[in-house]
Amino acid sequence: MGAQADIVLVKGEPWSNIHDIWHVDKVWVSGKIVVQNGAVISTNADLRRFENSAKIRPFIDNFERSDHRSSLGTLLMEATDNGLGRSTEIAQIVPRDKKGHALLVTGRMGYVKNPHVGVIIPLVRGSILSADISSYRGFQVDTEGAISCKLKVRLIGVENVWEHDLDSSISWLSSKISFKEFHGERVKNDTNLSQNLTKIKQIEVMTECPAGRSVEFELDDVKLY
Repeated sequence: MGAQADIVLVKGEPWSNIHDIWHVDKVWVSGKIVVQNGAVISTNADLRRFENSAKIRPFIDNFERSDHRSSLGTLLMEATDNGLGRSTEIAQIVPRDKKGHALLVTGRMGYVKNPHVGVIIPLVRGSILSADISSYRGFQVDTEGAISCKLKVRLIGVENVWEHDLDSSISWLSSKISFKEFHGERVKNDTNLSQNLTKIKQIEVMTECPAGRSVEFELDDVKLY
């Protein structure tokens, strides 16, 4: 916001999942409600326009930018577990053969429940708005690595999360997954993904491995089709 806030109201439990801090609902500065870029909301009607979903381009990221932002202009975030003994990771842009660059995620699994590392790509800056991806049929990504670990992609909605497993390989693989193939991983209501494609906030690509293990994987050409 570029200013000190009186109150920040987020959706979620940031004390349990730090990534919930991106789910900003309302912010008060100097006694007034403000939103992205400091725009003042004077009426409830003004506020409701920020509850709409944003249309996004199909190409999400090819990791050619040097500022750690996606092709959508959103800031990439590391996706690790929480708590003492949590996993550690480093995400960095590296050359990909003769095809430009890719994102390399390296990590060491922590001694926690369901240890994991990965990357989250917000579909809208600040995740203030949801993204409307209902005009697309599925998700596509190139991956390499995460041998002997479970690699997966997750669609993170306003309240629900859907996921699908990806194949791990020592060579590059291109995975193309229809939205119909995703299943609910953490759901509260309206569990059918097809009815929630206008409420997607972020895409996460991550790997789960046993505690104490080191892992690395690369991803590239993240897109919707």
